[in-house]
Amino acid sequence: MKKIIIVLFSLFLSPSLFAANSQPATDKIDGLWEVRYDASDTPSSHIRITTQANGEVIGVIEEAYPRPGVKDDSPNCTKCTGENKDKPIKGLKVLWGMQPDGKNQWSGGHVLDAETGKIYSGKMTLTHDGNELDLRGYVLTPMFGDTSTWRKIGN
Repeated sequence: MKKIIIVLFSLFLSPSLFAANSQPATDKIDGLWEVRYDASDTPSSHIRITTQANGEVIGVIEEAYPRPGVKDDSPNCTKCTGENKDKPIKGLKVLWGMQPDGKNQWSGGHVLDAETGKIYSGKMTLTHDGNELDLRGYVLTPMFGDTSTWRKIGN
C-alpha cells in the first residue's frame, strides 16, 4: 500500500514540476535587449528580438548610441557591404537565422557587427532566469570568437 501511495504521489507531483519549467524559451527571448560598450560600460544599442513563425530568431536595432568620445559617429552602416551598405543603423537587422538548439540555446544564425560591417556565425544561450543572453559571434568555430552579454530591458 505504501508503494502505491508513493507512485500516485509521484504521478501527481510530476505534471506540476513539468508545468513550472515548461515555459517556452521564445517567451523569454522575445523582447528588448540592451548591448553595452565593453570599455565604457555604456549602452551601444537596444535590439528587439522576435521569434518568427518558422522558429527563426531575428534581432533589429531599435536605438543606437554613439561610442563615448566619438564626435562624428555616422547614423548609417558605412562599413557594411552588400544590401546593408550605408543603411541607417536604426532598423538594421543584426541577428538572423538563429534556430532553437536545445533548452534556451539557439545556433545556425548570423550576427552583423554594425561598427565593423563584418558578419559572423553565431550562437546564443539564454540564462536560466531569462534576463541575460550570451551571444557568441565567431569565424569557423565558436572557439575562435567573442561573447557579448545582452541584458533584457523590456518586452
